[in-house]
Amino acid sequence: MLVWLDCSVQFGALDDITVRELGEEVVIEAEGHHLDAATGDPFDIRYLWIIARRDGLVTRLKDYMGPRCPAGGAA
Repeated sequence: MLVWLDCSVQFGALDDITVRELGEEVVIEAEGHHLDAATGDPFDIRYLWIIARRDGLVTRLKDYMGPRCPAGGAA
């Protein structure tokens, strides 16, 4: 199920970054610290990227995030 979050984001920094190389795949996890562009309220999003490589080239990218809409936004 796809849910659209009705909120504008001012993107901030990423931290708590973990990189794991698993053969031809790389798994990256991170925490993003952002602001609601309308209110300035802070909120965090967890990110996960899975990158498949072959012969030094990216062959597939999967991008996951755990969105949390800032206070006042509609989910």
